[in-house]
Amino acid sequence: MHAGYHAATGYPGTPSTELIDKCLASVQDKIIVGWSVNEAVAVSVGLGHAIAGDDTIVTMKIPGVFHAADALTTTAFFSVNAGALVIYAATDYVPSSTQHVIDVRYFCASSRLPILEPRNHQEMYEMAWLAADLSKQFKAPIVILASGIIAHSEALIITKTPRKIEPRTLPENLKEWMLLPGLARANYNKATQERIPGIKKWSETSELVCTSFGTENWGIIVNGEAEIIVKEALKIAGLNPSILSLAIANPIPENKIKGFAKNIKGKLFIIEDGAQFLQEKIQLLGIKLIGKDKYNTITNWEPEDVLKFLSANKILDYKIETKKIKLNPLARPPAICPGCQYKAFALTVNKLKKKKKIFASFGDIGCSTLLYFLNGVDTVSCMGASDSIRQGFVLSRPELANQVISVIGDSTECHSGLDSTRNAVFRNIPGV
Repeated sequence: MHAGYHAATGYPGTPSTELIDKCLASVQDKIIVGWSVNEAVAVSVGLGHAIAGDDTIVTMKIPGVFHAADALTTTAFFSVNAGALVIYAATDYVPSSTQHVIDVRYFCASSRLPILEPRNHQEMYEMAWLAADLSKQFKAPIVILASGIIAHSEALIITKTPRKIEPRTLPENLKEWMLLPGLARANYNKATQERIPGIKKWSETSELVCTSFGTENWGIIVNGEAEIIVKEALKIAGLNPSILSLAIANPIPENKIKGFAKNIKGKLFIIEDGAQFLQEKIQLLGIKLIGKDKYNTITNWEPEDVLKFLSANKILDYKIETKKIKLNPLARPPAICPGCQYKAFALTVNKLKKKKKIFASFGDIGCSTLLYFLNGVDTVSCMGASDSIRQGFVLSRPELANQVISVIGDSTECHSGLDSTRNAVFRNIPGV
């Protein structure tokens, strides 16, 4: 609201859900806000808002980015004067409530999408302004890749004076928004040769790149929310290295990085959540860098992880002190809400399994996933996949068609399950 957006849409997914929820609760009389049935639809609705001249934000979590891939990759290459289009994608690299820990930066970079990664709550607030301005300046959608840790925590921030942005004037026609193959090639060339180099040049002097030189002869490159974690670890260990902190992941400020590296006489490390996206990019610049090895599985750094990493590289002598406790913590798996009909359903399925009347129950994303703890579902893949998996299973094992079921919630059915349902009807595949 403070940044002057006119519209917001998205599909719920922890930890991005709260953005639209708050808008619906607080400002639905001031901006156009509402849920879309899935992320692909949300991106296209957002594009429509932008074409109409409105500054718009589209929200989703990381799996939603992949669901929206067709709409997002197409939208990414338009280069037209329009309202701002900002994609707010919340990560979950733990993961706490997500079915995978894929680093979406590779996908976004291949689509020539600029990626901003706020380092703290203040920067998260200010990026709403910055992303909208960049989107209009470079005629491109801008991705704000928000850490789930920041999205699900609170901090005091300094607010700015709210601004009011007038919607852009409509052109005489909308023919620039066509993507015939010849036009698609021209847009790709422009995004590759003009957009990304332009934002790279801008980033070299932007506040998204911060350098601080310490008393140690070694340094760390850090990006996004990992900066908070690294600084906490350094405070614990009493270390004061030089730090290059980035809040932009694509494109990277190559000159700034090279200049920083030249001033480091000792070892140079990199700490980033997700995969080795920045590490690989920086190493391609010819900079000797120590980061995660190829098969390292850390995707969400904790202070202790940082201290272990530095200790393994002879920066400090850090020993893990563990205390044995007599009692194990009480197991508290996620539970179905009291009174929910899902619980009775799961108990019924469990009883039928014991009687050998049900061989398997194919589950889906959402509350129905929790039926796993009641032996109510056996499998879960992605949004809307429960009945698709059942169909494939039944086609291969027709003798079990009357002993398998698929379970899906109503919102997930509307999201992408309807495609599976239509497929069952189209291919005449029996089942429940």
